[in-house]
Amino acid sequence: NLLEARGAISVSERTSYIARVRNLSRKIAESYVEQNKPHHKESI
Repeated sequence: NLLEARGAISVSERTSYIARVRNLSRKIAESYVEQNKPHHKESI
């Protein structure tokens, strides 16, 4: 909002920027979950 209010970026650029940040955040969260999954091996 601050960048938009100062005229640094347009509304459409802001929307695109927010989408990029959300996508990166999702990928980081997915990676974190994957790395912290318990990896059980069946012992026979």
